[in-house]
Amino acid sequence: MKYITSSENKLYKETKKLMQRQKRYKHGLFIAEGERLVSDALSCGCVEYVMVAQSYGKKVDFPRTYCLCDKLFKSISDTVTTQGIIAVCRINPGSFDQISGGMVVICDGIGDPGNLGTIIRSAECSGAVAALLIGNCADPYSPKTVRATMGSIFRMPICQATPSDLSKLSEYDIIAAVLENSTDLYDMKFGKNTAVIIGNEARGVSKEAASFANSFVRIPMDGRAESLNAAVAAALIMYEVRRQNKQE
Repeated sequence: MKYITSSENKLYKETKKLMQRQKRYKHGLFIAEGERLVSDALSCGCVEYVMVAQSYGKKVDFPRTYCLCDKLFKSISDTVTTQGIIAVCRINPGSFDQISGGMVVICDGIGDPGNLGTIIRSAECSGAVAALLIGNCADPYSPKTVRATMGSIFRMPICQATPSDLSKLSEYDIIAAVLENSTDLYDMKFGKNTAVIIGNEARGVSKEAASFANSFVRIPMDGRAESLNAAVAAALIMYEVRRQNKQE
């Protein structure tokens, strides 16, 4: 294990820059923090190097592992109570051309990192083949989003796209989740090739994205609440798509 003690160290400075979105995409790298995420990243083979705090006190079985004094490590940590370990991982963006069937979730301007991460996690758990990000979505590789995915970020293909790219899903039923002029979730028939659009937390599905939809679906609600959390809505719809297709 190599030790880094100076804030002028080149690798430390490059790692710290990855806290910025622009630098993440420039270098094609992002930070995954915490033992669970680092373990998942290592098992997926996408780790460039690992950094631990001097107080971490556990052996790390990875060749490129660096130990930082606790003060330096804290400056590259995004958590209040750090576990003392991060992995710097390669961004492996999904490709639109790789989508050839199965359920897809389309995040249309999901702005909250926690919601986006939870949707990506739910997408993997419900059997989706990809997550498409259109509109002004949160960065899927920000520390908060990565934590919310609970490791799904390493396994779920994530494709950055534009609303007009939805025209490429010619073999898909594109379903937009909206409240007005829509069909009850449990009255709708979902095929295997279903793409579900989940809109922005405040504004809902954009007009441009909705223009590519074949159908519109709503989740039945009792009580006086106007809407569900975006990540909850996405999970409910994806699992209904899964349920219907598992029965066939």
